[in-house]
Amino acid sequence: METWIGTMLGWMGTVGTFVAYVLMLRGTWSPSTRSYLALNAAGGLLAAGGALAYGAWPSFASNIVWGVMGAYGLFATFRRRHDAIRTEPSSAPASPGSATAPVTVPLPVLPMPQSPWDPSDTLAAPISLPWLPRSEAPQRDRGIAPSGAGTAALAA
Repeated sequence: METWIGTMLGWMGTVGTFVAYVLMLRGTWSPSTRSYLALNAAGGLLAAGGALAYGAWPSFASNIVWGVMGAYGLFATFRRRHDAIRTEPSSAPASPGSATAPVTVPLPVLPMPQSPWDPSDTLAAPISLPWLPRSEAPQRDRGIAPSGAGTAALAA
């Protein structure tokens, strides 16, 4: 009887987590929806019960972790919703020193360019990298052959 109950619990949990995952992949559920999280938590815990009945300890541990993660996500979703409802402004006008008054911060206003972007016009400062040739000095002064000289020597 125990193995039959374990089998049923394991299959119900496995099917539940697979259904939740497929519905999430198809876009029907989002990973943060309560339905997805509840089905994942229930499926993980049911599958853990099935693994416990058979003494499959690695499967039991992974399914417990899966179920607890789903339960935590569900708890966090309810807590966020509760906090959002609690901090919504009421119909009564809030006093300036009230803790429930929403705090708004103005966004900075960025200047808009007056003309279209020109890639040759830049405010970037020139940089000096020691391994790159400088454009002020000729290349042959530093022992580097001009770009055409190397290909002419290879052709000969």
